[in-house]
Amino acid sequence: MRDQEEKMYFSIGEASKELDLEHHVLRFWEKQFKQIKPVKSNNRRLYTKDDLELIRKIKDLLHNRGYTIKGVQKFFSNERSHTNDLGEQDKQQLVLDSIKQLRYIQSRLEKRA
Repeated sequence: MRDQEEKMYFSIGEASKELDLEHHVLRFWEKQFKQIKPVKSNNRRLYTKDDLELIRKIKDLLHNRGYTIKGVQKFFSNERSHTNDLGEQDKQQLVLDSIKQLRYIQSRLEKRA
């Protein structure tokens, strides 16, 4: 079997194992994030290394950084439409959005306590 470094495509089972996500989560995220575009061949999904990296980023934003699905969609929309050199207004908006997300997480945590 070929080394994963050389491998170009990964089945949904391989991607699921590599990313520690269930198959249905990958299929759901495909519907939610148009950036995930696995090749479909003979009714099978084949993910590229770039797909896996993108899904890792989505997973991090959702599971570790407290983003909602809409928040991640907005993140990618903003990322795509902006250059790396953000203007001052954009930076301020990102900070305000981050503060809003942190306050939401804080309120959820306080309700659990």
